[in-house]
Amino acid sequence: MLDPAYREFAQTFATRIIESDFIGAHQLLAPWLRQTVTAATIREVIQKQVQEVAEANELEGEFHPSHFEIDSNSCKLDDLKGEMSYREPRPIPNEVTAENFRQWMVIQFQPTAQEQNELGIDAWLDWWMILVEVEGEYRIGFFEIEDPD
Repeated sequence: MLDPAYREFAQTFATRIIESDFIGAHQLLAPWLRQTVTAATIREVIQKQVQEVAEANELEGEFHPSHFEIDSNSCKLDDLKGEMSYREPRPIPNEVTAENFRQWMVIQFQPTAQEQNELGIDAWLDWWMILVEVEGEYRIGFFEIEDPD
């Protein structure tokens, strides 16, 4: 079961994305990610994925996530760093350690239920992330965007 504090952190991040508060979302990245990933980059990668899903479903117009669901699994850091037959090893920063690793979790960004019915799409993207604790604060230490499951 997902720790309520971890869920709360993910809800804060997801809400900032839905509200297009990319500067606020950027502040929730770990220090090492804030140096290389800008607020504009977060906006761009999310918009790019949403647009790709829209185009794949022959939808025209501008779309943005308006709903989300949070989930996690039991993968540990060693599991995430390991090679898997179906994918390249993840480029997890060295700053993510067994000591600061807290959870591998996902935020699935979605349209609202009404939009899902209208558009025929149930999700835009899966934002997978490693939750770390840095100086007593939860932060995103690594993330990757995947097509929604």
